[in-house]
Amino acid sequence: MSFLKKLMALFGGRNAAQDANAYPSSTEPQPAQDPNSFMVSWQQAMFKKAKEVEPKVRDWIIYTLKEDGAIPFTWESGNDEAFVELTSFDAESPELEETIWSMQEFIIYTLAIPDAGEFQMDGKGEIYLQGNEARIRYESTYVEIVDYDEELDEPVYEKVEEKDSGDKLLFTI
Repeated sequence: MSFLKKLMALFGGRNAAQDANAYPSSTEPQPAQDPNSFMVSWQQAMFKKAKEVEPKVRDWIIYTLKEDGAIPFTWESGNDEAFVELTSFDAESPELEETIWSMQEFIIYTLAIPDAGEFQMDGKGEIYLQGNEARIRYESTYVEIVDYDEELDEPVYEKVEEKDSGDKLLFTI
């Protein structure tokens, strides 16, 4: 996600062009120049967490994709929170509650959706089948909070929005 690329360039001492090509989408992020970089460590931790959650949701993803064709989702993150909603499924269903929770975690970890910081990010995407590959595509918009208007009791966002999109391999069937 481009917000992450920006942070990598800022804290990792690398430029945006290096970051864009540094990590293949279906493999674990590897330190390119600075093994102690916070962002590289954070991305590796997110990748590891996604791989830990994947066994809990893999069979459900395969079944649902074969039945429904896609698993659409949206998210909102920032200000120390991240919320994912699977838009075609009832989160209140007792039978699906644990699966939905695990799917939300899986999406956050897979896309490395940030939650800590003074910003707002909204996104949407879907998990889909392409041949024998389960894939995830997404798009997001990021705005930075630059101030807080106490009279209106609301944040003031940077005027420039940053947009990002991508398509990643999750696993093969």
